[in-house]
Amino acid sequence: MRASSGDGYLVMKDPYKGWKLADFEENGADLAVVIADTKLPDCPIIYVSDQFLRHSGYDRHEIVGRNCRFMQGERTEQEAIERFRQCLAKGSTEVIKITNYGKSGEAFVNTVLLRPLDEGSDDTRLFLAVQSREKS
Repeated sequence: MRASSGDGYLVMKDPYKGWKLADFEENGADLAVVIADTKLPDCPIIYVSDQFLRHSGYDRHEIVGRNCRFMQGERTEQEAIERFRQCLAKGSTEVIKITNYGKSGEAFVNTVLLRPLDEGSDDTRLFLAVQSREKS
């Protein structure tokens, strides 16, 4: 991934996907951040941003220590779940759209950039998920 600044925000380009962080910012998208630890049992969330709490409706103590599967539900796409698994197994970077569910039970589409924080390491531990909840 390459990074450069432009127009006051960071632009990141993935040469394989043609994706850039600025795409998330169109229409005033709010970005949420989660960090998970793949070396702990069940890959729990170890950090969650305040914006993620607003997106999901959950409190921090209801999220930290859990696997992100708790936000899956009836309409969650199996293909997206498999792409998450593959990304974690390979230690690669992906942009994935997935239907998640907030605390209220409401379904919403979440666009997630998932990438290892220690990219290039032979022993990936931490994954960063930058997320944008699509507007209804």
